[in-house]
Amino acid sequence: MGNTVYNLLLVIYLLTKILGGFSIPFLFTKLVARKTQQIIYKNVVNNSKKKLTKIK
Repeated sequence: MGNTVYNLLLVIYLLTKILGGFSIPFLFTKLVARKTQQIIYKNVVNNSKKKLTKIK
């Protein structure tokens, strides 16, 4: 988890340098939302697979 946070901060820093005055809070929110969505989707898929194997 710490490595992911570090990577996000590094990306935000680099994008700040590239984009100049772009809205950083918006960018950070978008990155965190995407990561959270991926985690939720992964958990839903894994739970569905477990339930399907129990049914078989």
